[in-house]
Amino acid sequence: MLCRIKRFLPYFFRLVLTLFVIAVICYGFEKKLGQQEDILGQIKTHFQHIHFGWFSLALSIYFVYSFISAYRIALLTWSHDIPISYNKLLKNIYIGYLFNLFLMGSTGGDVIRSYYLTKETGKKTEVVTVVFLDRLLGMAVMVSLAIMALIFNFNEPKLRFLITGVLSLFFIMMVVILFFSSRRIMKRFAFLIPLLDKLKIKEIAIKTFETLNQTKKRKKVLIGVIISTLIIQSLAIVSVWLVSLSMMKIHFIPLRYFFLFLPVIYTISSVPISVGGLGVGEALFAGLFAIVGVNQVDAISISLLSRSILIIGALVGAVIYLLPSTVPYSEEEKEQMGVCC
Repeated sequence: MLCRIKRFLPYFFRLVLTLFVIAVICYGFEKKLGQQEDILGQIKTHFQHIHFGWFSLALSIYFVYSFISAYRIALLTWSHDIPISYNKLLKNIYIGYLFNLFLMGSTGGDVIRSYYLTKETGKKTEVVTVVFLDRLLGMAVMVSLAIMALIFNFNEPKLRFLITGVLSLFFIMMVVILFFSSRRIMKRFAFLIPLLDKLKIKEIAIKTFETLNQTKKRKKVLIGVIISTLIIQSLAIVSVWLVSLSMMKIHFIPLRYFFLFLPVIYTISSVPISVGGLGVGEALFAGLFAIVGVNQVDAISISLLSRSILIIGALVGAVIYLLPSTVPYSEEEKEQMGVCC
C-alpha cells in the first residue's frame, strides 16, 4: 500500500502544480479582462464558427510533419547502427505525442520514446543521446526561424525588445551543442571525471559524447537532419497559422508573427512547469500576440484549438499504444546490434 502511495505522489504533485499554474493564469486574465469581456463566451463563439476546410488543412499538415519527424529520427538512428524500421519509429513518434499530454512540459513524451526505443534495441545510451540530439537540433532550428522572422519584423519598434530574448535562447542552444560536441571543450572539464566515477555514470557520459561526435562527423546525415528539421518546424508553425484562419471570428493575423512568436512559446512551454505545458502556452499566446494588437481572448482561442490537433495526434498514439506489441527481434538481429542475449 505504501509503495503504491509513493508511486502516486509524483503524479499528484504534477497535477496540483498544473492546476495551480492554470488557476494563477485564469485569475490574471479575469482581473485584466473579466470586467470588460465574457472570456468563456467569446472562446465558445470562436469554436462555434470554425471553417472546417482550413482546420482540416491544418490537421493534414500536422500528420505530414509527423511522417517527416519519423524520417529525421531514422536518419539519426540508422547512422549510429541502430536498425529500427521506419514504421516502428513512426509509431514511436505518436506514442510520444500521447505522453506529451500527461508529462511535465510539452516534450515529456521524449522520455517515453527513449524507453520504448531502448526496449527495442537494448542500446540505452545511444538511443537516449539520439533522442536528446533530435530535440536539441529541433529547438535550435526553431529559434533560428525566430531570428529570421525578426529580420522581417525589424521595422516594428514594439517587437525589437524580443531581439535580446531570442538571441539569448539561440546563444544557449549553441553553447549546449558546442559543449557536447567539442573535444577541446570537454577536455577542459576533465576535472569532473572523478565525480562521474563516484556517480557511476562515467561510461554513460563517454558513450554519450562519442555518439554526439559520430553525428558531427557524418556531414550528410547532419545536413539531412537539419533540412528535415527546418521543414518540420516550418510546417508546425504554418499549421497553427491555418488554425487561426479557420476561426472566422478572428481578424487575419500575418504569418510572420507566428514565425516570430511560436519558437519562443514552444521553447518556454517545454520547461516542466505544468502537465503538457497546459496554461503556460495559452498565457504566452495571449501575452505575445497582444503586442501586435491581437485580442488576448482570440490568441487563447487559437492556442486551445491548436491543442485540439495535438489531442487528435495523441489519440492516434493511444490506439498504437494499446495495440498488441510488435514481434520482438530475433536472437540473430540482437547479435548484429550488439545486444547481450
